[in-house]
Amino acid sequence: MASTVYVMEPPPGEQRFGGESLQPNMAACAITTAIIALAVVALRLYTRFFLTEAKFQLDDAFVCCAAICSIVLIPVSYGIMGTGVGLHIWDVTMEQYYPGLNIWTLVATIVYAWAVILSKLSILAFYLRLSPQRWFRVIVFSLMGAATCYVIIYTLLFIFRCNPIRKNWYNLMEGGSCMDSQTIMTVLSVLNIVMDVMTLLLPIPIIMKLNMRLAQRISIILIMSSGVFVCAIAIQRTVQMLGALTATDYTWEITEQFYWSYLEVNAGILCASVPALKPFAKRHLATVFGGSSQRYGARNAHSSGPGGTEQDTDAIMMRLTPKRSSYTRF
Repeated sequence: MASTVYVMEPPPGEQRFGGESLQPNMAACAITTAIIALAVVALRLYTRFFLTEAKFQLDDAFVCCAAICSIVLIPVSYGIMGTGVGLHIWDVTMEQYYPGLNIWTLVATIVYAWAVILSKLSILAFYLRLSPQRWFRVIVFSLMGAATCYVIIYTLLFIFRCNPIRKNWYNLMEGGSCMDSQTIMTVLSVLNIVMDVMTLLLPIPIIMKLNMRLAQRISIILIMSSGVFVCAIAIQRTVQMLGALTATDYTWEITEQFYWSYLEVNAGILCASVPALKPFAKRHLATVFGGSSQRYGARNAHSSGPGGTEQDTDAIMMRLTPKRSSYTRF
């Protein structure tokens, strides 16, 4: 009977099967953050269909697809844990680790990338309702195109980074070659952060022109702050990832990267959904946001001139909430 082969021997001062495991924390983080994000998306759809009586919009479609990716990450995470992630590497057998970890990591990386970009696309699609100005819409559409190209290139790079392709998961096989995954992930992570910052800053010139009451300015600031939070998570994830990729106890150290990945994916969904919840807040939290709690879509909005400044503060927010057809032609 063949003896069990482990990935490595315990370092001095450590012993095999010490009882430590981060897997329960990893599962809890994936499930909890996904449930919160799904609850917010459900509230968003309730607001869209029952409070504003609007049609399903492009930004709704993007954020729902992002939520699906968030759900998919849960079973993928359990697959990854089955390969030893969350345990010390000296407690992981070669049968668990190879090639399973490479396969599940590839799947998780691609699902993560699509979830993050779909949330970003949802935010950018929402921006199309902020202003009819051509320069603004050109930038929004350009960013949407860049984000789409990014996630397609991201996916193709990770699938075809090795020649032959199967060396992606059988990386110990003889022959073949692979592009350096650390370099690829670093470059792509930095580009993702750059897009986050651009998406965050893009609406500021438009928002600054709006004539709002203090309560509504605070609500806009909170929306913007959620974007800052997502940027901070993306930066922290990148920093942690670079350290984990070179760690000896890889299966233990990489667990924190998954925590940040779950947070980034689901915080992005929350950030994309916050603006769409304004009618819900207007109706059910009137004392916080000001105004009456009557049906949100029942009042008339007063349009602004070409400069984009609204005189009626309620009309400002109503313009951001679609009624029947909110997307004008480019």
